[in-house]
Amino acid sequence: MTEYWVSKQRFWCKFCQCWMSDTKAARSKHDNGNRHKESVEEWMKDNRKKKKEERIAKEDFEKDMREMDRAAR
Repeated sequence: MTEYWVSKQRFWCKFCQCWMSDTKAARSKHDNGNRHKESVEEWMKDNRKKKKEERIAKEDFEKDMREMDRAAR
C-alpha cells in the first residue's frame, strides 16, 4: 500500500490572527502566552466599547423619536 502525504490540522486564533498546530500542547502553550492574553483583553475592551456606543446610539434614537412624537401632538 502506498502512503500519501496528509496535512496536519491547523488552528486559527481569531484574537492573535495567527495559525498554529491544532494539538492540545500547542494550543495550551499559545492560550497561556502573553501575546494571546493581551490580544483577548484588547478584544474584550473593544467589544465592551462597541456595545456601549451601540447602547448610547439606541438611547439617543429613542429619545429623538419620543421628542418628535411629542412635537407632532
